[in-house]
Amino acid sequence: MSGALLWPLLPLLLLLLSARDGVRAAQPQAPGYLIAAPSVFRAGVEEVISVTIFNSPREVTVQAQLVAQGEPVVQSQGAILDKGTIKLKVPTGLRGQALLKVWGRGWQAEEGPLFHNQTSVTVDGRGASVFIQTDKPVYRPQHRVLISIFTVSPNLRPVNEKLEAYILDPRGSRMIEWRHLKPFCCGITNMSFPLSDQPVLGEWFIFVEMQGHAYNKSFEVQKYVLPKFELLIDPPRYIQDLDACETGTVRARYTFGKPVAGALMINMTVNGVGYYSHEVGRPVLRTTKILGSRDFDICVRDMIPADVPEHFRGRVSIWAMVTSVDGSQQVAFDDSTPVQRQLVDIRYSKDTRKQFKPGLAYVGKVELSYPDGSPAEGVTVQIKAELTPKDNIYTSEVVSQRGLVGFEIPSIPTSAQHVWLETKVMALNGKPVGAQYLPSYLSLGSWYSPSQCYLQLQPPSHPLQVGEEAYFSVKSTCPCNFTLYYEVAARGNIVLSGQQPAHTTQQRSKRAAPALEKPIRLTHLSETEPPPAPEAEVDVCVTSLHLAVTPSMVPLGRLLVFYVRENGEGVADSLQFAVETFFENQVSVTYSANETQPGEVVDLRIRAARGSCVCVAAVDKSVYLLRSGFRLTPAQVFQELEDYDVSDSFGVSREDGPFWWAGLTAQRRRRSSVFPWPWGITKDSGFAFTETGLVVMTDRVSLNHRQDGGLYTDEAVPAFQPHTGSLVAVAPSRHPPRTEKRKRTFFPETWIWHCLNISDPSGEGTLSVKVPDSITSWVGEAVALSTSQGLGIAEPSLLKTFKPFFVDFMLPALIIRGEQVKIPLSVYNYMGTCAEVYMKLSVPKGIQFVGHPGKRHVTKKMCVAPGEAEPIWVVLSFSDLGLNNITAKALAYGDTNCCRDGRSSKHPEENHADRRVPIGVDHVRRSVMVEAEGVPRAYTYSAFFCPSERVHISTPNKYEFQYVQRPLRLTRFDVAVRAHNDARVALSSGPQDTAGMIEIVLGGHQNTRSWISTSKMGEPVASAHTAKILSWDEFRTFWISWRGGLIQVGHGPEPSNESVIVAWTLPRPPEVQFIGFSTGWGSMGEFRIWRKMEVDESYSEAFTLGVPHGAIPGSERATASIIGDVMGPTLNHLNNLLRLPFGCGEQNMIHFAPNVFVLKYLQKTQQLSPEVERETTDYLVQGYQRQLTYKRQDGSYSAFGERDASGSMWLTAFVLKSFAQARSFIFVDPRELAAAKSWIIQQQQADGSFLAVGRVLNKDIQGGIHGTVPLTAYVVVALLETGTASEEERGSTDKARHFLESAAPLAMDPYSCALTTYALTLLRSPAAPEALRKLRSLAIMRDGVTHWSLSNSWDVDKGTFLSFSDRVSQSVVSAEVEMTAYALLTYTLLGDVAAALPVVKWLSQQRNALGGFSSTQDTCVALQALAEYAILSYAGGINLTVSLASTNLDYQETFELHRTNQKVLQTAAIPSLPTGLFVSAKGDGCCLMQIDVTYNVPDPVAKPAFQLLVSLQEPEAQGRPPPMPASAAEGSRGDWPPADDDDPAADQHHQEYKVMLEVCTRWLHAGSSNMAVLEVPLLSGFRADIESLEQLLLDKHMGMKRYEVAGRRVLFYFDEIPSRCLTCVRFRALRECVVGRTSALPVSVYDYYEPAFEATRFYNVSTHSPLARELCAGPACNEVERAPARGPGWFPGESGPAVAPEEGAAIARCGCDHDCGAQGNPVCGSDGVVYASACRLREAACRQAAPLEPAPPSCCALEQRLPASSSSTYGDDLASVAPGPLQQDVKLNGAGLEVEDSDPEPEGEAEDRVTAGPRPPVSSGNLESSTQSASPFHRWGQTPAPQRHSGRVVGAHRPGLLSPVFVYSPAFQSGGEEGLWMSNTCTLR
Repeated sequence: MSGALLWPLLPLLLLLLSARDGVRAAQPQAPGYLIAAPSVFRAGVEEVISVTIFNSPREVTVQAQLVAQGEPVVQSQGAILDKGTIKLKVPTGLRGQALLKVWGRGWQAEEGPLFHNQTSVTVDGRGASVFIQTDKPVYRPQHRVLISIFTVSPNLRPVNEKLEAYILDPRGSRMIEWRHLKPFCCGITNMSFPLSDQPVLGEWFIFVEMQGHAYNKSFEVQKYVLPKFELLIDPPRYIQDLDACETGTVRARYTFGKPVAGALMINMTVNGVGYYSHEVGRPVLRTTKILGSRDFDICVRDMIPADVPEHFRGRVSIWAMVTSVDGSQQVAFDDSTPVQRQLVDIRYSKDTRKQFKPGLAYVGKVELSYPDGSPAEGVTVQIKAELTPKDNIYTSEVVSQRGLVGFEIPSIPTSAQHVWLETKVMALNGKPVGAQYLPSYLSLGSWYSPSQCYLQLQPPSHPLQVGEEAYFSVKSTCPCNFTLYYEVAARGNIVLSGQQPAHTTQQRSKRAAPALEKPIRLTHLSETEPPPAPEAEVDVCVTSLHLAVTPSMVPLGRLLVFYVRENGEGVADSLQFAVETFFENQVSVTYSANETQPGEVVDLRIRAARGSCVCVAAVDKSVYLLRSGFRLTPAQVFQELEDYDVSDSFGVSREDGPFWWAGLTAQRRRRSSVFPWPWGITKDSGFAFTETGLVVMTDRVSLNHRQDGGLYTDEAVPAFQPHTGSLVAVAPSRHPPRTEKRKRTFFPETWIWHCLNISDPSGEGTLSVKVPDSITSWVGEAVALSTSQGLGIAEPSLLKTFKPFFVDFMLPALIIRGEQVKIPLSVYNYMGTCAEVYMKLSVPKGIQFVGHPGKRHVTKKMCVAPGEAEPIWVVLSFSDLGLNNITAKALAYGDTNCCRDGRSSKHPEENHADRRVPIGVDHVRRSVMVEAEGVPRAYTYSAFFCPSERVHISTPNKYEFQYVQRPLRLTRFDVAVRAHNDARVALSSGPQDTAGMIEIVLGGHQNTRSWISTSKMGEPVASAHTAKILSWDEFRTFWISWRGGLIQVGHGPEPSNESVIVAWTLPRPPEVQFIGFSTGWGSMGEFRIWRKMEVDESYSEAFTLGVPHGAIPGSERATASIIGDVMGPTLNHLNNLLRLPFGCGEQNMIHFAPNVFVLKYLQKTQQLSPEVERETTDYLVQGYQRQLTYKRQDGSYSAFGERDASGSMWLTAFVLKSFAQARSFIFVDPRELAAAKSWIIQQQQADGSFLAVGRVLNKDIQGGIHGTVPLTAYVVVALLETGTASEEERGSTDKARHFLESAAPLAMDPYSCALTTYALTLLRSPAAPEALRKLRSLAIMRDGVTHWSLSNSWDVDKGTFLSFSDRVSQSVVSAEVEMTAYALLTYTLLGDVAAALPVVKWLSQQRNALGGFSSTQDTCVALQALAEYAILSYAGGINLTVSLASTNLDYQETFELHRTNQKVLQTAAIPSLPTGLFVSAKGDGCCLMQIDVTYNVPDPVAKPAFQLLVSLQEPEAQGRPPPMPASAAEGSRGDWPPADDDDPAADQHHQEYKVMLEVCTRWLHAGSSNMAVLEVPLLSGFRADIESLEQLLLDKHMGMKRYEVAGRRVLFYFDEIPSRCLTCVRFRALRECVVGRTSALPVSVYDYYEPAFEATRFYNVSTHSPLARELCAGPACNEVERAPARGPGWFPGESGPAVAPEEGAAIARCGCDHDCGAQGNPVCGSDGVVYASACRLREAACRQAAPLEPAPPSCCALEQRLPASSSSTYGDDLASVAPGPLQQDVKLNGAGLEVEDSDPEPEGEAEDRVTAGPRPPVSSGNLESSTQSASPFHRWGQTPAPQRHSGRVVGAHRPGLLSPVFVYSPAFQSGGEEGLWMSNTCTLR
């Protein structure tokens, strides 16, 4: 700073004038100035500069300028008298250091500048805040994330600047990016983002960048289900006494607020620090019943060791699980309860100053809190203050009130330099405490003034409110006769500047009087120096300052006051004060009703400042408890505003941090000898300015009077001065707020997310909305932004949707015809009175009530007590296929007599006709899908036809005419042309160029002129200027006529005088026999001329739709669909083009690549509507997201990501190509493309080829030259379609081109040939034409269609590829579709539409019902080729009539196709099959017709490609009595209501019922299959146990890569299924609802790339199973209506035809074959089974995928019966595993091991006998001779026959069951046998 020349003399002057009484504290008489400005300027913000002019009689013009990098960037000026402000608007985009310059000038210009000064300020680029809000904190896969962004300036006004935003997944991959986002209104931007169906689970981040600053917000993606009720744990706030028990509460309430009844299980433990290094304490488990809520004891002493150290700190972890009466479960977790010995935390309050002022009393405050943060009441603390250097000690003990203790050190002597404060807890509620409480310290530094004049502001006693006048008391050690100047800073800027004249200050002053409510005075202890006289403060005068509180001061303001003494000394103080939160824009949101019923319409009323843009959201109330901080709250907004305060610039929060002073290292040596260095720093008036965040320029006022030399220099005080004073010795730990720790599992959905403008003058807006059907509470909230009033946030408002009386019932999603299902209907009565309820259940014709034959309606009467939910049960049997609706209607009448003893009761059915008025009514409809038995099959008949197809000619860029003979009587024709330029037509007498020919040129001279000439390249005889007459993007139509010698050329389809372009008259009519077409001069061309068949303009075809002989009756369905676009079906089924699942990195692309092709096609043909674009880009965004989950760290991709050993070359190329094509539609991170490309190039071989690195799941492009060539071609295509940017990439494609050119002649198979030809054509290789000739020679052409086949012949027996005997139409191997598609891509690349059309027709015939093909790769390539063809051939117009008629005479349909509906898929169901169909079409254009036929077959494939074995194990049945009358079962049912026909099978629905399913499969050909999928459907009413499925993933030996649960099917994905061993999966299924007469279900396995390679096998429960029985327990059961008969030879429970047993040796399971020798001692396993050796134990552990370990021998009993277990097994080699229930027993004795078989006896009656000697070998000849011993599969509960091996232990160990193990000694061969079989249920706990 440059100041006056007086500066050097100032210290001397100050010393002379320091005698306090000698100087009057009046204002200096000489003129001068003091200018204060924020030390940090912010880009885009209007900064305020405060100017004080002393002793100037008139106004001074003050000019301010900001200079950055030597250039002035902004300037401003104003006229100031005494005090005023100037505003400078900082430009955006500025950052770094800048200079602030000021000038003062008088009124007369000749006076020159009065003063000039400058100082440096920091410019922060962040001058606005961004708030991000999402609709929910947690999302499920496939949910849409809704995002609003609010951008505001520090004064909360909207900022309309460009933003950039992106989303990162938990692995840091960029999923989507938005560039150049502009707010749509008032600084608000909205975005949304769809999640894929398999996103990376975990925490995702939204990043928003503005002005170079990034803001973020996170949300979670988890899989969760919507439960019926919510569960909350309400624990104690903290544990008060570690030796006593506290009480916690569990609350279970339905979402509509009513209590849940059920069973409660609680598991508790303590996690903490301080013992056993962070280990968990002992768990405590409790189970009890719950109704709405339940208290439970938390006894910490039971969970932690007795010797807990004093400093122990931990938390109680509580898990609670409630299972409600209807079986639904909820789990909750809580760990918010602290456990610690030290119960009280000490902390000095925010407004406790870190400095004291000599001569004035020091006042401070201590806050005391319990571990949960609540104020600690009644705590006795000792506060001690030690003054140095004189060692005066003051102390006092005081009891806290409301968690606070105030204290005061009486007037501190002027000699004091430091004060050392110590606070310690002495007693809690009067009880002294031990040594576990550590004291808390604070060091106070001294303030220095040469004149010993000090000012001290007193903080207001309460937070201030906007609009009120604030009174600040000011104490002064010098007389109060001064003009008091003040500045108020908030949010980093000056918001108020002013002065209080000397007379006002004096008027308001008074002598310091004792305060009425004084803080506790500390008592003087030490007598080293006598205590200062109590009158020491008598000279202190107290005055006050009055200020108006404005909104700009919220939430924290800083007040700076100063006056200037006559000698120029500035005396100052500053203070931080809080202002209660307040928005200028007052926003409110209210519902028109507080409570409503579902489905009603309510008004949402919004109030805000007029002109506001308001965003409204309504979400389920439970969202607020999920994760704190997801909502935008006033607290968040004002916390952000607080951050503009300069103090945070060092990242130290005003609350918590001790601040490590800048300049520390340089000043180390200056530290005080008594205290460490920080406490040697004294503060002065300059510090008050710095603390307020201001820089000062002045010529008259001295502010910096540092006492101890240069420690407090300008360098040591940075521009950003934090406001925390000296170091705090012990910063107490703070627990996060409790709500953040509360985890919940109930995640509901969003109802309203909408923004609107408030234009009404009243400031009101209304939204009328329909309430969702959920019974819950909805929270409405609103955020508004307006330019005049800024940001406002409404208080949330609540709408409860509730019905006091309602019915609910759930159905299984899917049922198979003939099954019975028991359905619980729950009636909820919350009406406050007992209700007599009549429930009427109605079903359609295809559903029967079991026990009520012939009825369509059943009415039941019941009584439901108030506040209860009562279930009633019905059993339904299903016989009609398709979607069936079931309706329940309930009427409730008030009847207090109905409920006996206040309990609910049921009554027998009554015919209900009541005249009373019901007090409650509800009506619910649910749907259930009934499917046919058997295995679904489908085929599609497709035809692509153009009834009036024109002759199509493609011309190369070569000036040669292609001649076509003129049809008879043709003297004019119209032609559709597509070319860049120079489209030429020749009228000639012969099929070649002739002398007298006439040449017509359209768009010659670079598409500028058209003319007629009388020879080839002749001079024009007539010409016209025709700019841009031709286009390559579309066909343009022209007409040409030569009648009577007048040659005319015009545009449009019909001749007219207006449309003539050019004309010329010949002397005589020309002889025109042939017409030639040509292009040249850089242009290719397409010409469409006259129709092929001028005579017949219609198309007709007849064909038969059939189903195989054995198809299940009623399962046949046929649908016809027609669309006028070759891409049509694909457009309509983009989200599911295949019936196959997609669960790996390659199949996922089926949901990605086709969208790119479709978008490109629609965009190029200008048909892209915003809706389609939005939907399609959504699919792309999801596919991109999903695909990145399969990316590996090296940038490559593989089918299962990091689970695979390496990346896959083939898949990486596929992903690269698809991502590159998607770039023009969605954000694709360039780094992802670069990483994939660089990985691919690294793998290239020296000869230019690419080898198949990693797995190629489709083996068609693998192996030998046939593998390397197509793969290299494939990779090159991907690199070319991505674009080669670098030299390295170009070099790589050149090397690959040389390799392909040399290898092309060797590639003889059509697959390699097609792919190589396409690659060479793309590369523009000279070898391409030869490759194309070769490809054409391999084509199969017949009936106007062209394709390529693996077998090179149309008539070859497809049996080699196919395994379906029941397919009606020929199925095609997917590789054929793929190679044909590559040929089509080549034709479209060359622009040869004429050659392409027959290929398109063939491909169209191969499509499935959904518009895809048979697998992923063929679908992606074929759709790319069809899209390219569609772009090339797009004509625009269509006008077709298509008629369909059936020979059954029950169906006739006419479809009209025209321009408006050509994209619409028109469908119609064909009523009966089999039938013949006749199709005829007439008109212009082409259309695609598809007829999709589906049906079910009872028997699996005739020629299976896999061996398939299925085994089902059910729980052991307790005897199998015949169905008995309900009364007989009464005794076993406890207090359940009496049984009758209303509750059939009541014994079943309270039992947990689990089944175990095991499926094994093996490839039946050499080697192994491609990637395979195993589909296992579950029995109706069952769901898969996810835990057991997860266990399968842990088994490293199994080739299973992932599983997926899709409805009731479980899909397992395998890299491959080998032929050498069995691949097995085993998992549990749990019953969700009671089902009877279950149907057999087909388990299938198929090759993903050739789904025709498959096998199917049925399984069902055993005939004794409760699931196979009728669900009726009453006398009416005899009258149950039966389901109609099934297909021929089909019976319930039948397993379906068996596959012929395979010959061969034993087949082991994959991965679990250990080479266990005969040596080794028997080992007892942890499952209670004795194994022959440790090796056998490991083998069993592998097979079970269970952690089996050796256990003490005592855990395996010496003798035990084998339990009976109901089990069913399906498989070719299971039928005759053992001749009967073979029983074996075991004895362990000193002599050896012996085994004895008992003879087969009736089940359950066999007694085992044990002998003590050797016995003859088991006769098992019948097993030896069959394949059965080859199987590892055996009927559970029966003993498998042993294989004979010398000295080996063999025998199957069934995972998880009681299992036989055999030991055979070498003596076996000589007839002697020693063996062991042992089983036990003893397990290690």
